[in-house]
Amino acid sequence: MQESIYVGLDLGSSFCCQSVVNADGSVLSSRFVRTGERQLLDAFAGLGDGEVRVHMEAGEHADRASSVIGPLVSRVVVSHPGSLTWIRKHSTKDDRVDARKLAELLSLGRVHDVYRERDTERRTFKHLLTHHEQMSREQARRKSKIKARLRTLGIIR
Repeated sequence: MQESIYVGLDLGSSFCCQSVVNADGSVLSSRFVRTGERQLLDAFAGLGDGEVRVHMEAGEHADRASSVIGPLVSRVVVSHPGSLTWIRKHSTKDDRVDARKLAELLSLGRVHDVYRERDTERRTFKHLLTHHEQMSREQARRKSKIKARLRTLGIIR
């Protein structure tokens, strides 16, 4: 019988921490991996033949990471960080500890998957639209600052 393993992945912009636990909660491995596509593929390719389930917090890298590792694992769960009180309220913030807790929560079935847009074209469009709106607001804010300075100097009314 193939053993199920649970992986907690604490994502960062450059590195992520991967913690692997088995069904009884024993830590099988814990390591840091670069957050690049090739490195994530290598990290998940060697996890064995059993059922591999992955848990990560929702964030800016979660969609990309889940689409990269999705074909290699049985299930990817992305949870809202606000629902992970055990991690959020812990006094010491450590990537290795957070990754282990993500894996343990998944092994206990104490996770809730957030809605993620599966259609990559739609997701890309939404990201671009959000970026455009942010840039438009920033441009308007800068124009207001320039006009305020020009008024202060008496150049315009």
